[in-house]
Amino acid sequence: MIHNTVLIIDNNDDNIKYIKDNLSASGYKPIIADKRDGTIESILDLRPDLVILNDEILKNKFEKFCNDFKSNSDLKYTPIIFISFKKDIEKLKIISNELVFDHILCPFDFEELNSKIQIFLRIKALQTEVDSKIKSLAHNLSLSHDLAEFTNKINSLNLDDIVKTVKERIPSLINVKYFTLYTYDEKEDNLKVLVHNYKRLKKNEKIICHASKNKIITPFLLNKDKLLRKKKLLIIPLYLERRLLGVLNLKEPLEGQFDEEDIDKVNRISQQLASAIRNCQKYKRIENLSITDELTGLYNYRYFQERLSEEFKRVRRSERPFSIILIDIDHFKNINDTYGHKQGDKVLSELAEIIKFGLRDFDIAARYGGEEFALLLPDTDLSESVIVAERTRKRIQNHGFSKNDIHFKVTISLGVMTYHYGDKINQDRLLEEADRLLYKAKKSGRNRVCHPKLISERPRRKTEVTKEEKRELF
Repeated sequence: MIHNTVLIIDNNDDNIKYIKDNLSASGYKPIIADKRDGTIESILDLRPDLVILNDEILKNKFEKFCNDFKSNSDLKYTPIIFISFKKDIEKLKIISNELVFDHILCPFDFEELNSKIQIFLRIKALQTEVDSKIKSLAHNLSLSHDLAEFTNKINSLNLDDIVKTVKERIPSLINVKYFTLYTYDEKEDNLKVLVHNYKRLKKNEKIICHASKNKIITPFLLNKDKLLRKKKLLIIPLYLERRLLGVLNLKEPLEGQFDEEDIDKVNRISQQLASAIRNCQKYKRIENLSITDELTGLYNYRYFQERLSEEFKRVRRSERPFSIILIDIDHFKNINDTYGHKQGDKVLSELAEIIKFGLRDFDIAARYGGEEFALLLPDTDLSESVIVAERTRKRIQNHGFSKNDIHFKVTISLGVMTYHYGDKINQDRLLEEADRLLYKAKKSGRNRVCHPKLISERPRRKTEVTKEEKRELF
């Protein structure tokens, strides 16, 4: 049971003993202050629920004490009862307009004093409750406003916009020094850093956490824990419809440690983040469906044409060449006729994976037609693109295809063309030339690469392809 503390400030020992004994008998916890003039300091130091003060201690400083008391925010709801040996009209005028003050004359009966104590403690409790509700309401209104603004800014189908908003708002919104936002890839079973504000990490450094091997993340995957809280660390999984979409990691709150108020705020933020990430993923999936081939997972013909058009514009700005490679499967009709169309689809799928192997992040691999594929290689001259074509051809030639216990080989023919700054040729003409070279490869025996002869006299600009890029390319 919690007892209300009552501070007694008196210079009369008989009064102190009488009040103290009766307070103890009535269930209060009496505290005796030093017999000194520093009454405000006594009250602030001891933090009582109520004060009983003999006003003779104040002497001619009564009015100053009352003014100091009223102006001190820490004493806002601390009630005080003055004990006097005579009725002083001036003093009564000073305290008559203040709810937390009252006056009692000596000699007095404890029942009268106790009655005043109970009334004041009840008033204090009500004032504190009202104040708490006002603060809570103000906090909730402020939080709702902040969250509404945050939600509005992350309500975007562009992941870059979400990343920007999170980086700008999360530290101030949650009042935290560091944060990391991971997205969870269910297929790969890992967490990838989407955005963070750690200065020691490079801006675009990729951080991958293998979720099922991480002791902290595993409970979230099993959906057993809602969050992990320590004094200076808070980890919140981002769930939507019981599906884990990511994890928000918060570290080092700027004030104290994480409390229930922080958790409530973060939980509401995490719901908005989960929804925003899910919407982006859905949009990305729909967008990918519009630009990719369903069977092979490569880009489709339309997207290849769009990127090729952009590449022409880039060359005019950078004066750096690009190359295209058209690929056709040799005797693909025989594969369908011999092993069936289902097996033909499987061959197309496997070929797509081999063709993608070794390409750089900015290279484009597309399904150009039924059994035709196309590669777009930015910043790549003819000699480099021929190497890519030859290595692709050899990989496919050496790859073993099978249906049940039947094993067979597949070969491809390739046509290579390069566009340099200043070439008098447009997009359609470039594709026609690459197609002509592909046809030449097929007519001259298949399973080969055809390309324009390398003419040493031709002025060529430096491509500035680094050794690291070449290693990735080849």
